[in-house]
Amino acid sequence: ARPSPASQAAVGGPKGAAANGEATGAGGAGGGPGPQRLWPGAEFFGASTQEIVGHDSVVTCEDLIRQAGYPYEMIEVETEDGYILRLDRIPRRGARDVVLFQHGVLDSSQGWVANGVLASMAFAAYDRGLDVFLGNFRGVPPRKKREGNVGSSFWHYTGNEIGIFDVGAIVGEIHARKTAELGAAEAAASPGGKGAKRRGRAAAAGPPEGEPEPPYRLQAVAHSLGGLALLVYITHMLQADLPHRLQRMILLTPAGYHHHGTPLIGYIFMLIDALPFGLLKGNRGLYLIHGFLRLFMHKLAKDLQSVPALGQLSNGLCQFFFAKDASQWDRALLMPHFNMESMPAFSVLTASHLAQICASRRFQLYDYGSAAANKEKYGLSTPPDVAARYGLIDIPVDLVAGLGGGIIPPPN
Repeated sequence: ARPSPASQAAVGGPKGAAANGEATGAGGAGGGPGPQRLWPGAEFFGASTQEIVGHDSVVTCEDLIRQAGYPYEMIEVETEDGYILRLDRIPRRGARDVVLFQHGVLDSSQGWVANGVLASMAFAAYDRGLDVFLGNFRGVPPRKKREGNVGSSFWHYTGNEIGIFDVGAIVGEIHARKTAELGAAEAAASPGGKGAKRRGRAAAAGPPEGEPEPPYRLQAVAHSLGGLALLVYITHMLQADLPHRLQRMILLTPAGYHHHGTPLIGYIFMLIDALPFGLLKGNRGLYLIHGFLRLFMHKLAKDLQSVPALGQLSNGLCQFFFAKDASQWDRALLMPHFNMESMPAFSVLTASHLAQICASRRFQLYDYGSAAANKEKYGLSTPPDVAARYGLIDIPVDLVAGLGGGIIPPPN
């Protein structure tokens, strides 16, 4: 934990300053209010939390990158529909080879740097001379919108918006920054400082005819839901005759095509989506909302590690729901993404979208529930088939499947 500015001043300042600070905090000569009393169990709960999760369990992507000895930059990108995304970067500003890593469901940019210097893809890419960008979808903290705190309406989005707006804004931001940094005359705008905002989607919408080739080469690596989003993005841009800015895509078990070997969890989501209660409708986020629940899950995951038999049992139960997927599920909750402060999330409408894809056996855009609603949105009575547009893709695409994967098995 970093010390607060006040504590830094007390430690680093003259003795008199520290004494005055103590007097002020006690409601003495400084005239300030005394310390507020917390609810009776707060102190015990805080101490228990530190004992359970340790002092270094809550880390950010920036922490992981800086602790590994790499440079870091944070960029805020605003989407066309007003969401503020955090784009993490391991900058190599003079590099012409650029890579964007995009995470999957219930994941974040931390997934690409959480396995240490020797086993993290983002660090490996930087070591090979690439400028590295780590994208985050709108469900990743801090979860902000242009209008501020908009409540439940924040969660009103599907896989359509993740692909078209989120990926579009991120790619547009990378394009604007790299053209400016590399000194190209066609730079749309000069890059801002740390935390600068730019309407990334506008930059992704394409230059005037005759613009020279960009001075960089952008590859995108995506996992699971990130792969779905990239495919939605590139087919949308090509269908609209707009430049997508990508030179290559590497998709790690991408979601979207679930015709073979649908896991039990997929059938459960399809059943829930078909029920009249609307459990996968409306504006809600799917994640452990309260910090106490995340603390409980973290403690459970640590206990599973200390008792191998329980860890094997939990992995066996997960394999039952995830079609014998051989991942180490008991270790997943120990990743730094899931902590007392927050965790990645996604909307129930995105879950409904995935359930629709599984049920229809079509990699399609979101079905709004009626021919009239779809026609208003798409001009068609049924949602467009993303896979039917694969023929438009004009760049190399590498598909990587885990042989032990069950959620998205290799045949898909």
